[in-house]
Amino acid sequence: MEFLTSPSVWMLATATITYTVYLSIYRLYFSPIARFPGPKLAALTFWYEFYYDILCQGRYTWRIQQLHKLYGPVVRINPFELHINDPAFYDQVYAGPTRRTEKWPWSAKMFGTTTAAVGTTSHELHRVRRAGLNPFFSKRSVTRLEPVIQKQIDRLLAKLKEHNGTGKPVAIDDAFTCLSADVISSYAFGESYGNLESADFNPQLRTSMMVIACRCTIFSPCQPLTSTNRSLARTRI
Repeated sequence: MEFLTSPSVWMLATATITYTVYLSIYRLYFSPIARFPGPKLAALTFWYEFYYDILCQGRYTWRIQQLHKLYGPVVRINPFELHINDPAFYDQVYAGPTRRTEKWPWSAKMFGTTTAAVGTTSHELHRVRRAGLNPFFSKRSVTRLEPVIQKQIDRLLAKLKEHNGTGKPVAIDDAFTCLSADVISSYAFGESYGNLESADFNPQLRTSMMVIACRCTIFSPCQPLTSTNRSLARTRI
């Protein structure tokens, strides 16, 4: 009990409460996006998003749809982010490379790396890194990719025909995951991984992708903790 009466503990508790109250007032009334409608709890904390994405197993997307019905085309979905459901606003949001746009660091860090294009926040650095990928997505390159895609689609159709009349169910989500993986590997590495050749469409592939996606969602609200762990790991090394 002496620990609870320590001046340091009371100072820490007072500072924590003061900071929490200040942060709550700022996010609700003085944030640059405070005027946009949405749940007050979502404006206060990321745990609102965490509840639907983790405890409700990825249901936040559906919850956002409900929020649009309640609040309109623009909804505040967390302390720093707006969600827009208005096709007329598309060109203003996705203005292209002519407008300098910084990626939100909180979103970029969920991928666990800042050395890849997907985790790059700086507009200028992202353009440099993205330039190495641009040839793969030019109109000419995409046109040349058509035979590669068609070859894998034909293989998928052949596999589905093999299942015809067997009475066995086909996990079509696993089949499309294999199709996507084989197209990507053929294009990016010059050789298909051959997932479509597996008898059951390699269900482990889709499972592993879902686990990775789930972990990205879990790590997003826990970024301060994961950043601390990385710092400790570097210190030990």
